[in-house]
Amino acid sequence: MKYQFLHFFSIVCLFIIVISGCDNKSQTTKLSEAKVKISKLTSENKKLQDQNNELVLQKETLLINHQELQEWTKKLVNRYGPGVWYMDESTMPIFIKPIKSGDVKEIIKEINLKFKQDGLPLIVLTKTKGNTAYVRIIDAPLLTQRMGTHGSTSYLNAVTYSLASVDQIDCVMFDFKEGDHAIPGKYCK
Repeated sequence: MKYQFLHFFSIVCLFIIVISGCDNKSQTTKLSEAKVKISKLTSENKKLQDQNNELVLQKETLLINHQELQEWTKKLVNRYGPGVWYMDESTMPIFIKPIKSGDVKEIIKEINLKFKQDGLPLIVLTKTKGNTAYVRIIDAPLLTQRMGTHGSTSYLNAVTYSLASVDQIDCVMFDFKEGDHAIPGKYCK
């Protein structure tokens, strides 16, 4: 938009120069310079429009990929059934243990055993309401300040996948003080 305005402005200036007369050498030189500037601005405007179009296509592709990944994730979690999901080298958890009872409290007990073994913060179920499990993080500063962004993301994903593997639970509401590497709130499968 900015460059379209500059292009229009350049044309107006060129028009004014032409109207004011081109009978002397100075006016002809100015006209030639204006034409060169207009040509450069037109070329730059075209490049920017092409870049913008490419970015729009990339954004659309990313949104489609994100939606496909969300759908795949839901199917994957539902396919395994209730159980414990835990971190690996990526930020995405892997399924490590089925919990036949499908009970949120049992899943929290099992995932807390893994967290304790690995020196990670434990979680406490405060309530379940609708399709959401509400949890509080014990030792939140460990999660938000000392695990790094990758570790915190992996941790939150492991809890979310584990609790959302229960049929009635789709989301987890995390309660802790926000820090550099983690933000509280609602996370869904």
